[in-house]
Amino acid sequence: MEPVTLGDDEVLLSRPVEDDIAALVEHCADPEIVAFTTVPVPYDRDYATRYVQELVPQRWASGKKLVWGIRRRQLPGRLLGVINLFDVDTGRGTAEVGYWLAKEGRGKGIATRAVSIVLDYAFLAESAGGLGLFRVQWTAAVENAASRRVAEHVGLRYEGLLRGALVLRGRRTDALRAAVLASDERVPQEWVIADEALHTLSLPGPYN
Repeated sequence: MEPVTLGDDEVLLSRPVEDDIAALVEHCADPEIVAFTTVPVPYDRDYATRYVQELVPQRWASGKKLVWGIRRRQLPGRLLGVINLFDVDTGRGTAEVGYWLAKEGRGKGIATRAVSIVLDYAFLAESAGGLGLFRVQWTAAVENAASRRVAEHVGLRYEGLLRGALVLRGRRTDALRAAVLASDERVPQEWVIADEALHTLSLPGPYN
């Protein structure tokens, strides 16, 4: 499929391009982003170039992984993060969302807006230009409190603790799983999480 640009009055989501290479290298050196994502280490200019020139176009063309750069609408030339809608299965009506945001963009509601925009597109009927999905899920390490807060704010429902489900930088950790359906009212949630996970949820972490 062809890349789709999305946005609202504050946030613009568009495909990462060559002008974003320097920002990608800068942001993906952040230890917090490295800790909770699968970005290569080191994330150098050669990889960033391959990412925007080859990998992103291939992922869009497959229709299985849709990649957007997160930007402020008033500063569209400055990449602040990336949001992916991946494992897209239009036959089953399902996908998963993942995202990360640079330090300069955090604490401003940008990630919350970006996820909401992508969910709108995911659930919009195909006849209206969307994907017509039924369910979008989210998975993140229990330590990734920032990503969890965004997921709560956009209305994802907590579905459970996945024991030992993730391996991040050679370390196995438990994961949280949440999801939202097209039929759900997307209002902020306050998850009730099993006691065994609570001791790690207060640790800082970047957006997933």
